[in-house]
Amino acid sequence: MNMEWKAHAKKTLALCFKDFYLHRLEILGAWAGLCLFIGLLFYAIPPKSVQQQVVALVQANLFMNLVYSEYLIYREKTKGTFVWLRSMPLGDAHIVTAKFAVLAACQIGGYTLSLGLFAPLFVLQLPASALVILLAMICVGCMMLNTRWFFNQRMGMVIPVGVIVLLLGAYVKLKEHCPWIAEKLSEGWHAGGLKVAVAAVEIAWILLMWHLMVRLLGRRDTPRLVN
Repeated sequence: MNMEWKAHAKKTLALCFKDFYLHRLEILGAWAGLCLFIGLLFYAIPPKSVQQQVVALVQANLFMNLVYSEYLIYREKTKGTFVWLRSMPLGDAHIVTAKFAVLAACQIGGYTLSLGLFAPLFVLQLPASALVILLAMICVGCMMLNTRWFFNQRMGMVIPVGVIVLLLGAYVKLKEHCPWIAEKLSEGWHAGGLKVAVAAVEIAWILLMWHLMVRLLGRRDTPRLVN
């Protein structure tokens, strides 16, 4: 059992290394572009509070999921790399796990770098909140990996953005029509209990996206998954 686990781990790590090696310049360039964009944004429109800084950073890092999924999924669909992967002695779980791990690493790198440069006090003062926000961005990224693999280029981007807009709209409406619920949520967030609950939901969502992607890959022929 231990040897089998090691074999699976080696295959997954080899796929992670492949993605990092192939896209290393693009990933580094994306991080540099992210920090440059945030720096120029804060220079042109100086934020008035740490909260405004964090909101801008989160929005920018959420957008980066489009860039990461472009490298990890769409280019493999268009270049036929996925055909090569499926011809090797690899399971769909290895491929999906590697994609999720690389996306999480990209998101962690960009988020940590941008927070460290532009909002270090937020991380030092509210590390739990920073972690929950990071998990939320990874959730969006995992959803985007699914949609960009099983839908066309346009729908693969529109569906996750639509989900985010719906959730934000629901929160705004809740705040307008049921302010007492919003206050309770805010109190629970600052107390810490809501953060734990949200983090648990986020981890469950990531696992659900992983399971769904493995199942869907297993049910589809390779020609239907490439452009």
